[in-house]
Amino acid sequence: MNGMRDRLLPILGRVAFALLSAAVVIVFSEKMFWYVTGYSFLDLLLGYFFPTFVLLWVIDAFRVRRLAPLFLAGAVFGFLAEGMLVGTIYEGGPLNWFSVSYTPLAWHAPLSVVFGWYALRRWLVAGRARALVLGCAAVGLFWGLWAMAWWLPENAADPALLAQGARLGQWPAADFALHAFTFTAVLAVALWLLGRGGWSSFRPSRVEVAVVVAGLLVFFAAGVLPAAPWAPLKLLPLLGVTLLALYVNKRREPPGSLLADVAGPVRLARLPLLFIMPAVAVAVYALAAALAPPVEVIYGITAIGGVMATAVLGALVYLVALIRTVWRRQAKSTDRKNPVSNESA
Repeated sequence: MNGMRDRLLPILGRVAFALLSAAVVIVFSEKMFWYVTGYSFLDLLLGYFFPTFVLLWVIDAFRVRRLAPLFLAGAVFGFLAEGMLVGTIYEGGPLNWFSVSYTPLAWHAPLSVVFGWYALRRWLVAGRARALVLGCAAVGLFWGLWAMAWWLPENAADPALLAQGARLGQWPAADFALHAFTFTAVLAVALWLLGRGGWSSFRPSRVEVAVVVAGLLVFFAAGVLPAAPWAPLKLLPLLGVTLLALYVNKRREPPGSLLADVAGPVRLARLPLLFIMPAVAVAVYALAAALAPPVEVIYGITAIGGVMATAVLGALVYLVALIRTVWRRQAKSTDRKNPVSNESA
């Protein structure tokens, strides 16, 4: 009986780690992006559990301890989320680079993983109040500007989203505020619980990895392959190139990963700083509603700035991350003692 408990408890711990991490990335990947879909959460948690589990495993298995390989790990997460849970990376055909970058490289990797899952946790654990204030204010500004995308006529009348019951168009500022603060509270609780767990590594058994891969394949076979039977021809090279670069990183790094950097406890007194993010977002949203900018201005901010510019930037950062990971010189002994000294978040 004790032997079974000893085997079961680590598995449950890893599942809890993945679920809490999934809750964090959902806030950025879904609730910040698709706020018009409302308050659904548990169904998203089930789906996001699988790519988040892989993300944690990749970080530990490939000894990710710097920003460049962390971005690549986030890219793996983005490719799985947008290529196996849904099929957005296949829009536009096999050679369309835009769908590869937006949203895996333009949103999931930098915002959900690098900022939301890693930087916020590290700043909270380290007590870096100034970084938290500035980071949350910057993301809150982006959040408020991006939210105007759903005011555009073509988005406000999107038939697919309307069929799903989405509440499109401009919301009253109070409704937007309730949504933004609610999911920031979810984020705060998840980050606090992650600190309570103290997870400094993530080493699942082969059976656990097989179960998670099987879960991803179920989503892939049921929801993606019927619409894009050629999907593996696009997904596998993306994953292959990224994982190959991460394998090179593993060969050059000592054992361990940046999971140890964010494994400490989070003081409750630091969590209110997270609410700077929705406060700024709501202020921007309310100001925009009062000014009522023309459609052309909203289009320039959201479609050009929020979509096209971030897609190009995400692709460029991905290429730079590949180059820096593959061609970086092997870490010196001093760097190994301070693994994020040159690339801290």
